[in-house]
Amino acid sequence: MYREARKEAGLTLEEAAWRLNVAPRTLGKYEAGELRVPPETVFCMGQIYNKPELPLHHCAEKCAIGRVYHPTFEVGNVATGTLQLMRELQDVSERMGSLISIAADGHISPEELPEFQTILQELTELGEAVERMKLLGIKKIGLGKGEEAA
Repeated sequence: MYREARKEAGLTLEEAAWRLNVAPRTLGKYEAGELRVPPETVFCMGQIYNKPELPLHHCAEKCAIGRVYHPTFEVGNVATGTLQLMRELQDVSERMGSLISIAADGHISPEELPEFQTILQELTELGEAVERMKLLGIKKIGLGKGEEAA
């Protein structure tokens, strides 16, 4: 994953190592899977290689928390990202009446549980669509000065 990202960025091992402030041999070991890549280095790789999704892919594969909370997906382009976002917003909007009914009495009955699970799935898909658009924005315009990734 790291080697492919570096090559797509058009960087040699030596150029990338210099920009990442690591030895070329160390970067080679990261790319070969012989050494665990520190999260800070993966974050820098994402910036230098213009692959903001790289840290998320790293978390989804290497971190127990990330495997649960950071699904991997392709960033895509602005057209497909916008259409996916609109579709997910519509899906959530269609379920809002059910969510209000479920929430009205302050608890979820066994009969309401399947619908609530469906609503949670729709919200998860909406969150992923929002995340894709954010990554696309970072990829196209970068992080603003002084901003840090969450």
